[in-house]
Amino acid sequence: MSSALGRSVAGAGLCLLAGLSSAQLTVAPINGTTITPTSLAQSLLGANSGISITSSTYTGVNAATGTFASGFGAIGIDSGVLLTSGAVVNVLGPNDDNAAGTPTNEPGDIDLDALVPGSSTFDASVLTITFVPTGSTIQFSYVFGSEEYNEYVDSTYNDVFGFFVNGVNRALILGTSTPVAINNINCGYSDSGTPPPGPGKNCNLYVNNDPATLGTQLDGLTKVLTFTAPVNPNVQNTLKIAIADTSDRVLDSAVFIAGGTLAVVTPPTITKAFGTSSIALNGSTSVTFTVTNPNAVAALSGIAFTDTLPAGLVVSTPNGLTGTCGGGTITAVAGSGTISLSGATLAAGASCTFGVNVTGTTAGTKSNVTSAVTSTEGGTGESASANLLVGVPAVTIKDVSQTEGNSGTTAFNFTVTIAASANATVSFATADGTATAGSDYVAASGTVTFTAGGPTTQTVTVLVNGDTLVEGNEAFFVNLSNASGATIADAQGVGTIVDDDAPAPISIPTLGEWQLLLLASLLGAFAVQGIRRRG
Repeated sequence: MSSALGRSVAGAGLCLLAGLSSAQLTVAPINGTTITPTSLAQSLLGANSGISITSSTYTGVNAATGTFASGFGAIGIDSGVLLTSGAVVNVLGPNDDNAAGTPTNEPGDIDLDALVPGSSTFDASVLTITFVPTGSTIQFSYVFGSEEYNEYVDSTYNDVFGFFVNGVNRALILGTSTPVAINNINCGYSDSGTPPPGPGKNCNLYVNNDPATLGTQLDGLTKVLTFTAPVNPNVQNTLKIAIADTSDRVLDSAVFIAGGTLAVVTPPTITKAFGTSSIALNGSTSVTFTVTNPNAVAALSGIAFTDTLPAGLVVSTPNGLTGTCGGGTITAVAGSGTISLSGATLAAGASCTFGVNVTGTTAGTKSNVTSAVTSTEGGTGESASANLLVGVPAVTIKDVSQTEGNSGTTAFNFTVTIAASANATVSFATADGTATAGSDYVAASGTVTFTAGGPTTQTVTVLVNGDTLVEGNEAFFVNLSNASGATIADAQGVGTIVDDDAPAPISIPTLGEWQLLLLASLLGAFAVQGIRRRG
């Protein structure tokens, strides 16, 4: 920052004497008690961040680094951690000084020097955090702003900052290898008080504040940007956040990191559902997939999954594809058994939904599970599952015929059968025929339950009372009703109680000899009397 270009330190005096707040944006520097390197690092962590911080250190003057709050209207982020190349108070609005800056007389930083070949850095502020992540990518949101805008665009006075993860700068324009810097995000050069003409470089990422429209002293800043970087899961990693003046110590630059946004990038989630719970054999329904990026900051790219349909379920002809998913390729060939998504991209918090029609070619419950959904940044997530009943199976019940026994009870076991494995229920209840509940059998009722993948037969047991009465065969019934997930093809089982009790034999007494003589004499007398009457 050179006097040859008309730069001065005229604004330096106001910085350290200014109050710590404006109408909106407020700041507070490190004070060694309530605001420390440790508290700054911890404040960056998001809920369920998947990150454990093991240590944090700071190099620079305390006035150059601290916290900010109520910043949404001024910079697009409400609160978080602020590092500057001068003093945190210099970011407070309004923008009424074209040369706000505070030399800290600190040295530069060797890693930042490497980002500006041929130039040197000064007044560095460096927050270093060591941490252990549970995943392979981390994320947070940030804004970079500077008093260098717009007068020093494309000059050597290109204040620099970096996010060094395990020694590599990852403060890059998303999806590129281009560092975030004044010379790389701008809408072109312009004199103080004159809006930049455009197009500049990556002008779509730039917010101009000269002439002033925002509640910050900074002449220009980026839109809210997303930081992502690969890390080594479950071991210690290092994040070094550094900012410095370049070529001189005059005008200040600042980087704002959103509190609560430092977290491991989590994988996408997936859900699926059939359009109906059951279809007729050779009927069709839709299957719908919803993929979601659960991250608050990071976009996910390369999202992919494959759904291999179970046997007896195929993509319909035509496939009835509806919806799209993040610019990805959806493959669902009619008649095939596979549906897949590849190459989709979803912004933070975004979802996509698409559907395909499928046809059931064989009866039964089709249990359908996708592969795990994956993404480039978030790694591997979970799978999704859903069941579809094809060709509602029929339920039948067999008759039972057996003897009752002379005492106790005898089990009459009625076999209930479902034609195909499925999740289904059917109610049963006994009813009198010629047999009477209570005296001849024990009344029974309940529910028969079938489970997809389980047995296709179940047993209903009715206890029949044994006796020694001679009463002939009797019958009672087991009636089926209220089927769910199935139809009833045979609604009644007949229980025939076969009587096994024989009648008592007739007893004929034995006659003695004198009884036989008397009987013969009487028969003879009857015979003589009959002859006389006929004569």
